[in-house]
Amino acid sequence: MYNPMDDSSVLFTTVDGDEVEWGVSAGPDLESGGDHRDGGMRSRSLTTESGQRIFQRRITGSTESRDRAALELRLESEICAGLRLQRRYEPADYPRMLPKIIGYAVDRGEPFVLWHPSAGRPLRDVAGRLLVADLEQVIVDLFSGLACLADCGIVHRGITPDTIRWTGDRAVFDGFAMAALEKEPRSPIGSLPWASPEQRSGSGHVERRDDIWSAAVVLSYLISGQQATAANPPQPAQLGPKYGQLLADTLAPRGSMRPDALTVLSRLSIEPPRNAVRPVDGAMAAGAQRFLDVVTDKRHRTEAAPAARGQSSAGERPVKRSWWRSAPPPPPPPQRARSEFVPRRCYMCLDTVEWQPTDLFIRDNATGTYQALPLTGVTDVSKREEAMRHAFKRCPNPSKDAEPHYLPVQYLRSDRPISVGIVGQSLAGKSHLLAGIMREIEDEGLASFGINTGAVDIAAHDQFRQNRVVRLYDDRRTLEHTQASDSAANFADGVMLYVAGAVHPLMFFDVAGELFLPGNHQQRPRATQFLAAVDALIFVVNAAPKPNEEKDTTFGAVLDRLSYRQGPDGLLDVPSAIVISQSDKLRFTEPIDQWIRLRDRGKHQIDRDRIVAESRDGYAFLHGQNRVPLLTPFSRSRRCTLHFVSATGGGHDDAGEFRFGARPQRCLDPLLSLLVMTGVLPGWTQSEAS
Repeated sequence: MYNPMDDSSVLFTTVDGDEVEWGVSAGPDLESGGDHRDGGMRSRSLTTESGQRIFQRRITGSTESRDRAALELRLESEICAGLRLQRRYEPADYPRMLPKIIGYAVDRGEPFVLWHPSAGRPLRDVAGRLLVADLEQVIVDLFSGLACLADCGIVHRGITPDTIRWTGDRAVFDGFAMAALEKEPRSPIGSLPWASPEQRSGSGHVERRDDIWSAAVVLSYLISGQQATAANPPQPAQLGPKYGQLLADTLAPRGSMRPDALTVLSRLSIEPPRNAVRPVDGAMAAGAQRFLDVVTDKRHRTEAAPAARGQSSAGERPVKRSWWRSAPPPPPPPQRARSEFVPRRCYMCLDTVEWQPTDLFIRDNATGTYQALPLTGVTDVSKREEAMRHAFKRCPNPSKDAEPHYLPVQYLRSDRPISVGIVGQSLAGKSHLLAGIMREIEDEGLASFGINTGAVDIAAHDQFRQNRVVRLYDDRRTLEHTQASDSAANFADGVMLYVAGAVHPLMFFDVAGELFLPGNHQQRPRATQFLAAVDALIFVVNAAPKPNEEKDTTFGAVLDRLSYRQGPDGLLDVPSAIVISQSDKLRFTEPIDQWIRLRDRGKHQIDRDRIVAESRDGYAFLHGQNRVPLLTPFSRSRRCTLHFVSATGGGHDDAGEFRFGARPQRCLDPLLSLLVMTGVLPGWTQSEAS
């Protein structure tokens, strides 16, 4: 919900998820401390009506739109770090050296986070002047704090003499302006001498040993009183035998060569801090175990059915197959003659259409009508092919169950189409998900995997863009829900995939969830005819269902109609993905907080371990919500993955407007998994096997 900033009060969400409002008086914005201190946001002190002093960091309404998205991600990382710490430690066990979050507000004009203020003064003020006992206390507190952060999967990324403070008897951390969760793709951040080389370059993924480098440089400065430079880097050996030995390998050029915080503490014979407790362990442990049981069961069933695992004759070694990816792709087919086009189903009426260069038309885009296209007199091959690129063929529709319609010739003359059905109940977010997929495709999200794209039907694709993609991401308006229909198939949009010398039409079908609910039996058979030819399925689940929401029968109805496609192992041979949509609503809740932030899919590769881990967490998340029927596709399909996704990145106001923009988050990841499982993405199986 949109709320303008009122300096006389703050309306925010507490750590426990309650919404409260405090009366406050606001001080002036504090002087910017540079990138390492405030992350580009405004900071100020607030005093509550009870006299309590709190600290607020916020994004102002005047922030340039080009900077706002990056700052919002930074602010959400900071909130995420604070909430993780609060939720993983009991109040009595909370690490005394780490700051404590009070609350936060997002999806509004001036999003912010509230902290308890940190005591003391920056270490910079006492560099070279601390007593030995005080210096050793700083070392213990610094590495104990880093050990606690690492135990929660948090990397500070902003350790400097300005962000660690000295109270007179202990060292404390001052905020998490640069914090990130482990395994997030790095972005260049920090500066010499404080940030590690990999952190400054932005290469690889965030990991806990990034902070070890920074801590060692700060301690070198604190001990010597001399700040290192590029020309004069820190040298632990120059700090004397005691500290030189303690910090000897903390400045190794690669993170894998550095010790972690617990190792440094052990060198000091310091007892490690109390381990954090994951609140999701209890709720999700049963689901995670059930995930492993289902995977094991499917593997055993597949191994017991030779035909299902690729064994074609007695004695032949079976091909090892993952539970989510396809069998090794066959060698590329020989180049076929232009007259050898395989019959395929019309994506409008689902009748089979054979390609013949007759009954061709050209569309008048101004009127939307089709005119006959005579090509009998066109003998030049290049001119004829150019005409074919823009031509349509009237579908014969032998079943006579649809209005006259026309198919692009390039669809009929392409390689194998990939038809994807997007199914789920109303309000699950199917329409928004497809808009997010298309926006990420437009942003060349498939290009790094060697896939170029184009429209199957330019006019139809442009209409979809205007009504869906442009409305959501450019006009910042929510989309209407899919309307119930008794048409043969609710074709939504299609794109051509140009990959490895092949051309695959990728066709999306969007079906209203209401058609699968009890009472719609007359409409259901007609509306689900597309399942007869579907190549893959995306099952869409709302991450945050409403209280007392009706039991979802959509997935079961779809799978029941596909039972004839079971293999010898009893599993459905239809690649599937379960998408946990609208995950932004729970973006500060584990495990969603980790996955929704992985915005970089990685260049030129599919990360198998990440897919398995996310599928495990997705399964455990839904299992923990007691929504086990929604996991049926994973149990009944031979190949199925789970993904956390958001099509908007945040909430809208009461008028259905995203005042500060909508952005897709990881909408393309389920599609990438399906392209692997359908064999469209070549080579990934071999590289994973190696």
